[in-house]
This record gives sequence, structure tokens and C-alpha cells, in this order.
Amino acid sequence: MWNLHPGMKPGAPQNASYSADVALEMKRKAEESAQRARLNQVFNTALVSSRSESHPDSAREIQALMDTPAFGAILQSIQLLAGEQGHSEMDAAREVIRTFRKMESLWTEYLVAEGVNRLQSP
Repeated sequence: MWNLHPGMKPGAPQNASYSADVALEMKRKAEESAQRARLNQVFNTALVSSRSESHPDSAREIQALMDTPAFGAILQSIQLLAGEQGHSEMDAAREVIRTFRKMESLWTEYLVAEGVNRLQSP
């Protein structure tokens, strides 16, 4: 039987040793990926939980914000973007958040630079 695996040349017979090596490599990569995903979750959980230690009323504030019309508008925009772009709602939410954070960062940099310029002006 002639099966092509990554790295095999057309017409080369498949041997059991090569197949076992490919299977082991695929298993190793899957295990590394699973370990990385687990460590990502551990890191993110630690990051979020470490912030909550200093803000005990955050849960109440978050709930209050989620109940506002402004937050409802954000959720609607996420659904609209997901539908228009053919993305999942999670991907659309991430895109909205990345865009907002980038805008906020750029404006912060701009305003800090303006403040520094005013302080330096005679």
C-alpha cells in the first residue's frame, strides 16, 4: 500500500518504523499543545484572581455595568460584527476589545505626549 505522509516522497513504500515515528511525533505535539493550553489557563486564572484580591467590590461593579444600556449596545455590536464577518461571537468580542484597547492606548499615549509638551513649553 502506498500512503503519503509528511516528508515521504511519492512512490516510496510506507514502512512501519516511519509510521510509528510520525505517530509518536504527532502524539508529542498534541501533548505539548494540551500542556500549553493548561498552562495558559493557569496563568490567566492566576492573573485574573490576583486582581480580584485587591478589589472586593469588583463583582458588584461588573454586574452593574453589564446591566447598563451601554453594555447592551456593546453586546449588540459584537453580534452584528460576528454576523457581518462570519466570525464566532467570541472572535468578534475579542476583535472589539482589541480595537477598543488599542484606541485607548493610542489616546493615552497622545494625551501624555500633549501634557509633556505643555509642561516643557515656556
